[in-house]
Amino acid sequence: MSEVRRVFNYRRMFRTPFTFQKFGNFTLAFEIPAVPAINFIVLVIICSVIWGKWKAIFPHELSVFDIFFIVGAPLLGAFLVSKVNPDGKNIYVFLWGMIKYFLFIKIPKKCYCGDTQVWYKKETKVQFQKLAKVRGKHAVSNAHEGNKKQYAIDENGRRVGVLPSKS
Repeated sequence: MSEVRRVFNYRRMFRTPFTFQKFGNFTLAFEIPAVPAINFIVLVIICSVIWGKWKAIFPHELSVFDIFFIVGAPLLGAFLVSKVNPDGKNIYVFLWGMIKYFLFIKIPKKCYCGDTQVWYKKETKVQFQKLAKVRGKHAVSNAHEGNKKQYAIDENGRRVGVLPSKS
């Protein structure tokens, strides 16, 4: 008897985000995802520092703008950070890659070809060597006319390819 094989897919289980629902003795009726909550807290700290500098320069501003800048902007930023996935990556991984690209490749003006750095980029003139036709004593005039192939050989004695037939 053949045994029935069962395949289990655990992808959905392992992709569930870490959430907060209980804080000490206090329990919420809903869960708060950890990554957006941490993004919100970091953005609140950044906006509070900027708001403090702004209030030092302009002390008589509207209080509605203060509430938006302290709560609304970090909430909007945390939402956008969680939803934006450039190139299918997390926004932080994408920004880290961009920073490394600008610091190590763009600013030093390095050039890469096939994942290796090109060192001779500054050479402006490229020289090609001419091919030298080499034929033996019993060679035929066209390469396709006999059972022996006649190769084009450059002046260093390297084979370059089969000579084309002359018409």
